[in-house]
Amino acid sequence: MPSIPNAQLTHLGIFVHDPDRMVAFYTRMFGMVVSDQGDFHGKHLTFLTGSTDEHHQVVFVKGRTGEPTTKILGQVSFRVETLADLRLFASRAPGLGATELEARNHGNSWSIYFRDPEHNVIEMYVVTPWQVRQPWRVALDLDQSDEAIAAETHRLIRDDGVGIDLGEWEMATAQRLVDQRSGDAGGRHRLAILTWRTRRVSGGPGPIPAFGAERHPHGTGSLAVGRSRPCRGHLGPEQHDRGDEVDQQQERDDRRQ
Repeated sequence: MPSIPNAQLTHLGIFVHDPDRMVAFYTRMFGMVVSDQGDFHGKHLTFLTGSTDEHHQVVFVKGRTGEPTTKILGQVSFRVETLADLRLFASRAPGLGATELEARNHGNSWSIYFRDPEHNVIEMYVVTPWQVRQPWRVALDLDQSDEAIAAETHRLIRDDGVGIDLGEWEMATAQRLVDQRSGDAGGRHRLAILTWRTRRVSGGPGPIPAFGAERHPHGTGSLAVGRSRPCRGHLGPEQHDRGDEVDQQQERDDRRQ
């Protein structure tokens, strides 16, 4: 069986009734910008992005059919960095036209869900320090303090017995990805790099991690920890140097294969 190249989900296209209304919502809600727009084969397309790494992350295509309640898309999910960010988006959403706002605790994420002006489900979430078997969810009270939310989440995970050791899960998943893409000559080295770049917060669920800058990959000191290493564009100078050394070693090893 030939190896499967690494393919990452980078954008999605959504058929819409009213592109202008959707653009207004997504640019004001998520801070995205219109990167391109135009007509192609009788369809009007509008491209939006929130990152210089991607020309577009969402494409609105005029021509949606059916009622707004027609089930077309499960959800679109945006990751944010802190619970403070999540509260800000929760407060902004209704005023921009979002409906059915609900906050949920999935154990491995704290989330809000709502519907955009054309009834598509949007999730915005913060990654927690724990891994949890899914599906699992309880209500989330964003009026609580960060500390209270973390303590309650830790207790619920422990009492329900749904916690998974994060470090073991990351290693096992990394190995499964390597195995899935078997035949890749550099697979073993990329597994090592993936392991190095992944934040190791073990807990099944274990004790509540201490609060402080070491808990967040961007060094903000916030409670809402992202479990993965930041992408290279967000690394500091020292981390960039380490990442470059690892990448250079990978290239040397691959050439020897």
